[in-house]
Amino acid sequence: MTVCTPYTFRMTYLLLSSQLLGGLCLVLLLTFCFFAVHLIKLVKFGWTYQKELRDEPSKEAEKKQEKPTPEPAREPIYYIVERKRRQAKSAYSKPKEIRFK
Repeated sequence: MTVCTPYTFRMTYLLLSSQLLGGLCLVLLLTFCFFAVHLIKLVKFGWTYQKELRDEPSKEAEKKQEKPTPEPAREPIYYIVERKRRQAKSAYSKPKEIRFK
């Protein structure tokens, strides 16, 4: 038989409310971390995109300013490699005896 006093009701309410508060904090923390990670990814993506846009015009301007100078045609270089010939053995050694234990 359990005795129900106002004290036990109050303690039960406090324990239940603290569990609910902890669960709510956990959900809020998870949501905050989720959005923070995605915000960081979007910022990084935007940063690289803006960097590419800034670099593109300068590369095109350099290409227009520089006229490629024709290089003189080089003669191909050929290397002659002689293959070593393997000489066949005239005599073989005596076969070894192998024992498995």
